[in-house]
Amino acid sequence: MRWFCCRRAEELDHLLREHSSSLDEPLFVQIAGNDEAAVRHAAAALARRWPHAHMVGMAGPLPMAGEANLAVGVASMTSSTVSSLALPADEFDRPDGLAALIAEAVVRHDTTLLLLFTNHRSALPPLLRHLPLANERMVIIGCALSEGSVLFSPDGWLERGGIAVSFSGTALRGHCAAPFLWEPIGLAFSITKSRDQQIDELNGQKASSYLERYLGKEFTERLPFSGMEFPFLIERNGRDVCLPIVAVNQDGSVAVRGHVHNGEKVRFAYIHAASLYWSARDVAMQTAKQPAEGMLLYYSAALGGYTRPLFDGVAAAFGQAALFPAVEVLVKDAYTAVRPAAFAAISLAETAASAESGLLSPWSSPPEG
Repeated sequence: MRWFCCRRAEELDHLLREHSSSLDEPLFVQIAGNDEAAVRHAAAALARRWPHAHMVGMAGPLPMAGEANLAVGVASMTSSTVSSLALPADEFDRPDGLAALIAEAVVRHDTTLLLLFTNHRSALPPLLRHLPLANERMVIIGCALSEGSVLFSPDGWLERGGIAVSFSGTALRGHCAAPFLWEPIGLAFSITKSRDQQIDELNGQKASSYLERYLGKEFTERLPFSGMEFPFLIERNGRDVCLPIVAVNQDGSVAVRGHVHNGEKVRFAYIHAASLYWSARDVAMQTAKQPAEGMLLYYSAALGGYTRPLFDGVAAAFGQAALFPAVEVLVKDAYTAVRPAAFAAISLAETAASAESGLLSPWSSPPEG
């Protein structure tokens, strides 16, 4: 496997010149950026150079990590296969049928990694729950994007829908680290009136009044992105379940991503900056011990706001990782059910490569205060 990345639009021409002759036809190209025109320009340039690559990407209003304005990752593989499938918007109403379609089209017995990108945020969790794991090594990463995001696949641009991409091969090895970093804070509130994925009242009062009182007006103005920074946390069956806040309705109710029931107790949750630093450092140390020839870094909108400066340093330390922002990152593997993650770092290797991969940069000092 050969792996190249760039994180700024002005670096793209250099990447193409540097590797146009030395790099065989890549199997996978990933692009993400805020500016749709810049993403379309990059996609066209890369498609001209490598017309047979499985090229996927997103243009949308999501914050890029560090100083990136256009994140590109290019992978050339020798003994593995990449498969991709565009997912029509009207198929997301039937998660079981869509899961069967994906499994038949792109999942093999030796699939190591399956990526899902969609701007149907509410449909992503049930889709992941229906998707089978082909083997105990397989990991599924789902990226829920904002409503205004535009996706593109080898089949063209998608205003609505999704993309599935699989990486398969008997020699392909993957390692995924995806920490759950939300910690509860403050008092617990009883859900006194609710329906489906909507909280009408907490402790007998309009749910929106608690958001305004504890999180402020700016929080509601930045929804749905801020909803991952301070989600509700609820304990079910002995484990914490994250309920991202999606919207505040005119009647004072609060829409969440996940079903709720009367009588349950919720608390606000946040990502503790020190926990983020040490968890990311642990991920880097684990990654450094794994054979790695390429790396993908998917991160949620939870790592914005007050944690943004710290995560910019984390992204810089994962210097050769292909970045991709999302509103929400979901993970499924053989050990855990579908769960949200603050970020997912996936390292890939086709050979028994040395752990000294050079994918990581020197780690920064811990934050003060």
